[in-house]
Amino acid sequence: MKENNSTVAEYVTFVKNDQNKMALDHAYASEALEKMTSAVNAMAGDVILILKGLPRFK
Repeated sequence: MKENNSTVAEYVTFVKNDQNKMALDHAYASEALEKMTSAVNAMAGDVILILKGLPRFK
């Protein structure tokens, strides 16, 4: 499955924005983890819909 989910894209863009901050900036790392959690949940929801044969809504 292609990662075309906007929530996943937001996480990837955020983390790639400044990779050095991930280790040094607690607030940045915390926000990245929140975005990653949202991205994982969004992709899991897409997978469930695909498995059930239901249409995905963006």
